[in-house]
Formats: sequence, structure tokens, C-alpha cells
Amino acid sequence: MHSAFTLPPDPIPAFSSDFLTPAQWKTLWALTSTVIPAISPERLQKDISPALKRFAEVAADENNPEFCHGIADVLTNKVPLTAAKGFSLVLSMLGSSAGCLLLTYSSTPFHLQPLEERERILKMWTSYESYLLFPPIRQFGLSIMQLAKSYYIRKGENYLYPAISYDGGVGKNSWKQDFKATKETKAGEEDGFFKFEFEVPTRENNEYAVDVVIVGSGCGGAVAAKTLAEAGFSVLVVEKGRWVPTDQLPLHEDIAGENMYEGGMACTTEDGGIALLAGSTFGGGGAVNWSASLQTPHYVRKEWHEKHNLPFFLSADYQRCLDAVCNRMGVTLPSAHNHRNETLLKSAREMGMAASAVPQNAGTGHKDGFCTNGCGCAPGSRKDGTTHTWLPDAARAGAKFMTAFHCDRVMLSGKRAVGVEGVYTPTNTPVTIKARQVIVSGGTLNSPALLLRSKIKNSAIGKNLHIHPVSFVQAFYPESVKPMEGGLLTSIVSDFVNLDMEYHGCRLETPSMTPGLVYSCLPWTGGEKFKNLMLEFEKMDTYICLVREKNPGRIIIDERGRPVIQYEVQADERRWMMVGIEALCNMAYLRGAKTIYSPVSGFPEYVRPDVVDEKAGIMEPTYRTWLEKLKKLGLPRVGTGWASAHHMGSCHMNGNGEGVCDEEGRVLGYEALAIADASLMPSASGVNPMVTTMAISLKVAEGIRDRMKAHLSRD
Repeated sequence: MHSAFTLPPDPIPAFSSDFLTPAQWKTLWALTSTVIPAISPERLQKDISPALKRFAEVAADENNPEFCHGIADVLTNKVPLTAAKGFSLVLSMLGSSAGCLLLTYSSTPFHLQPLEERERILKMWTSYESYLLFPPIRQFGLSIMQLAKSYYIRKGENYLYPAISYDGGVGKNSWKQDFKATKETKAGEEDGFFKFEFEVPTRENNEYAVDVVIVGSGCGGAVAAKTLAEAGFSVLVVEKGRWVPTDQLPLHEDIAGENMYEGGMACTTEDGGIALLAGSTFGGGGAVNWSASLQTPHYVRKEWHEKHNLPFFLSADYQRCLDAVCNRMGVTLPSAHNHRNETLLKSAREMGMAASAVPQNAGTGHKDGFCTNGCGCAPGSRKDGTTHTWLPDAARAGAKFMTAFHCDRVMLSGKRAVGVEGVYTPTNTPVTIKARQVIVSGGTLNSPALLLRSKIKNSAIGKNLHIHPVSFVQAFYPESVKPMEGGLLTSIVSDFVNLDMEYHGCRLETPSMTPGLVYSCLPWTGGEKFKNLMLEFEKMDTYICLVREKNPGRIIIDERGRPVIQYEVQADERRWMMVGIEALCNMAYLRGAKTIYSPVSGFPEYVRPDVVDEKAGIMEPTYRTWLEKLKKLGLPRVGTGWASAHHMGSCHMNGNGEGVCDEEGRVLGYEALAIADASLMPSASGVNPMVTTMAISLKVAEGIRDRMKAHLSRD
């Protein structure tokens, strides 16, 4: 057994990759260095220091080895093969005279054009106003910007972080050095944190036999593990991610992205248009989410009962499950709010909107701005996610765990699940796990992929995908707003949840403010300008509009068996989103924002005049003119910044036999095979889905427990 997480080695100093030809790499670096170029330090709007000088001179190009390796890894390992081939084709076109003429209106190959011309071309590709002979180049340009911004910032420990005085949060938990275990410390804990141990299979010892195997350790799998282990069954939880001990949290933003998120935090929809955040670590999303602990809204429960014939959701039993998971995680209301959360609460009140504090599965003293990279706060103020509650409970009851396990397929005997097969990836060891019951808890993106790889026959698998599409408003203030202080998501505005009279609409929230996340979402309006904006990090707030959508997408698998997410934000959802974006702009304006950025690429930012009529409020003429122009434009499907951190419904339950599972989470047509994760939801939850996922999974696990006990009593 092992119990430690080892950080990846330092970046390889030399760059090499066979994925692209040398000419294609040259074109790619010409593109990325246009997004973030090297500039003269005198062009920075700050007093020059050694840190600022280095930041000015480091570009997103071939001379930045950490950046190069990050980009190469994404293109080689993390994007669908079809998308990667299309990417390389465009690079080849840009390297030729004919192709460049079609794409840029100039026959000079892209990498030979001066920086000013390359910047003009990128702006043309991504502007909502431009006419393009080859329309797919717009999404290509947006993807280039996203890649360049994200990896330049995430790899920026030696050049960006010093320039913005950002410490990354690593090592901030110095309290641990003085912490003494108390009499209340439970078995298996050290310094107040549970120390897990994990199975390590070998070629000689690679077969297991248990009562229950659970594939996935996230919000659903963790609840199921506790429930069944405490009932006396032998449980083995397998997880494709790795465990990061609490005493090493939070991780550096880049290390966290690579080791705690799906696709190394480079996961997107098939067309690259929507960035997808999903936990992929021991504890799943419960280890990296933002602590929001909202119960399923009444109108969603009613919809699931009436439209999907699932009476459980309007029962007292479901409320019992909701309350049980909240009680186990110690859900309470936050005691304080940071600047961006106060903005929502105060501005909403000024405008007469419904706003409230968001319950947290964290102590009242939890003020960790780095929680999305793993919460390492002291007991009493930490986030009580999966690795501090359900999984330690399961371990104390005898459950065992295996990380770094890629589950290839569910083993079947006829129509009965009899275990799983996969590979322990550190040593490439094949593993067979035989079980009386298989529970798939791989999450909405991976559970349908596993069922499809296993040849489970059901045409609904992967369909009905809901993702709560999100877009952003970003504001810069005259003074520091201390973006890394305080809880991440402690307020919510819920005035717009029923924009179609069927309870589809939007909610307004706040996100994590780690630089790699928020600056990758900031619209790009030029290389030098973007570099100067990065230096304004301390004055920046980001706000999000989250839509409960009506129109779903789907998940299929590629030739390697990996999930491919097919989803586009439709016109209804974009219209509802615009209502929320307008409200967020108004809130930022009322709070005194100096500059406001919409999520639309190429749309000019609002700059507050030096002298305004403060009594006019949001009717101030210059602001009103800017906002009305944005509303008239709307949110283009391609050209608006989209993201998603809530994924639901791809293995949905249905009481009419029309889904993937029944009300008990059992896969239709199969025995001893169940789902316990967010993929079970019949439609979008409308709120951050952690509590809903756990409550449903608790009911699924209790049903499995009761059936297995009944079977044993008959035997």
C-alpha cells in the first residue's frame, strides 16, 4: 500500500514533439506569441522592477519551455484526434501562400508577417463584426487565444506570479507546523486529517473479489462507499485520478490543473467552444469545488416527478436524503463575504432583486481563495468535502481504495454485471475485480463512456447531457479588491430562474479567482493590452451567469473509447444568459467599476468617464449606450466565452423506462449494475449539483444495501 502523492518532476528543459511538423510548430508559436508577445518593459503601465522586466520580456513562444510543453501535451494527449487533425490542417494552410490568402487576405505565410499584422488578423478572426471567407477560422482563433492565455498564466510561476505578487497559495497552511492532535482526533487521522492507504496491484497480485466495486470516488461514489461499507459489505472504490494528501494542499495552480481536473483542465466540448471543469482526483468534484451546498429547488423536484414519473423527488424520503448529506458535511451559512460576493448582495438589494447567502460545507471561518486547488485549511475552518467526510467514514468501516485505475469495461455474464476490468496506470498492470454489485460513479462525462465501452445496450446512454452553461462579466476597480481573500462562492442572485415560465433561466454567482481561470476567460483585445491587464489582477472581480438550460447535448466515445462532448449553447439559452449578463454589468457599475468587460470577443469594454452623474445610476448615458449596444448584439454562439463546471443527465433515470436507469439507479435491462452520480439527473438541477448528487446517490446506495441484505437473508 502507498499513502503519498508525489509532485510531477520539473518541466523538461528541451522541447520536442512529433505531433506537428517543424513548419507547423513555427506557425503555432507565431500565433501564440501574437496573443501574448514579448514587449518593451517601458510599455508596461507600472514602475519597472526586475520582476516586471522579466514579465514583459517573456512571451508565449518557443523560448518559454514550460509553456511549450504544456501546449504540446494538450495537442498530443488531451484533445480528440479529429479536432487535433483539424488544428494541424489549419496550421498548414497558414504556412502556405494560398491557404494564408484564404484565411488572412494576405499571401504572405503567417509566421513571416510582422507582429502588428498578425495581431490585426487575430482580431479580425475573433471579432463579431468581421466577415470571413472561411468561418471555422473564428473558432480556431478563439481556441488559440484560450490555449495561449491559459498555459502562459498557469506556467507563469517564474515570470507572471512575481509581477502580480501572487504566491499561488502553496505552503500557506503554516498552522500545520504548530497543530497538535486533540482528544477528539478519530482513528486513522494525523494532525486532524485522515491518512488514506491505497491498494497497489502487482502482476502477481492483480485480482480482487469484493461484494461491491465502485468506479469513481466523487460525490456519488463517496456516499455509496460509506453507506455500503457501514452496512458490512466489502467495498473497493477505484479512481482514475490520484490522491493528494491534505498536508500538501493547496497545490500550485498548474499542478492542481494537471492532477486534479479532467483532461488536465484542458477539457472542452468537441468543437472547443466550451471549457469544461470537472474534478478528476480522489474525492472527485467534492475535493475541488467551491463549497456551495444548495438543495434541489422545489420546481426541479416537481418537474422530475411529473415529467419523468419519479415520485421519489416529491417525497419526504428525498428531503431526508438532502438533509442527511448536508448534516454530514456540516453545512452552514457563511459569516462574511469578499468584495465580489458583497457586490452581488448589495447591488441586488439596491435594484430590488432576490439575493441570498449560499450555504457552505465549510466552517464559518473558511476564507480560502485557493480552495479550487484543494482545501488544506485547519479543522474547523476547512471545506468538509468528500475526502474529509464520506471517504474517511467508508475507510473506518473497512472500505478499500485504489487510485490511478483506468476502468476499461464492466464485465458481464449475460445481462448481469460481475465486476470490472482495467489497468493500474503507474505500472500498466492489468487488474480484474470481481463483485456481486457494480456501481458506476465516474461522473457525467465518464460514466456513459464506460457503459459504451462495455457494450451496454441502451440508446439513451450519453444523451440528455446538461451542463449549466456559464458566461462571465469581468470588472476592474480603482482600488484593490483582494480577489484571493474570502470564500469563493458565498452569494447568489436568483431573480431570473423562470424566464420561460417553465423554470428555465439563470442565476448569478461568483467564481474562484485564480489567475489561470479568470484571465483565460477575459476577452483578448491585443497582446500589449492583455499584458497590462494581467498586472491589474488585484483590482479585478469576475462574476458568472449560470443558465438552467432546456436544450441538451450528448456524449459519445472516440476511437480510443474516451468521452467526446457534443454541446452547443442554443438561442434560448443565449437569450436567458443575456438577461443575467445585463444584470451583472449593472451590479459592477453600481459598485463603482472603472472598466467592465462583456464575454463577447471583440466587443469594446466599458470605460467609466472621469466625471459621471452618480445620481443617474445605471441610466448614466455613456454606460447606457454601451449596454444597449451589447444587448442589441446579444451573445453569439461562436465568439462568446463559455464554460461549464456542472455536468448532469447523461445516464438519466426515468420512471417510464425511457432513460438509462430506473428510480433506484439500476441500469435498465441489467442486473447488479447501478449508477450513482450526477449523470442520473433527469434534467439540469438548476443549482450547484453537489448536494443533489449526494442525495440521489444515498438513495441508490440504500436500495442496493437493502436488496443485498434481503438476498443474503434468503440464502
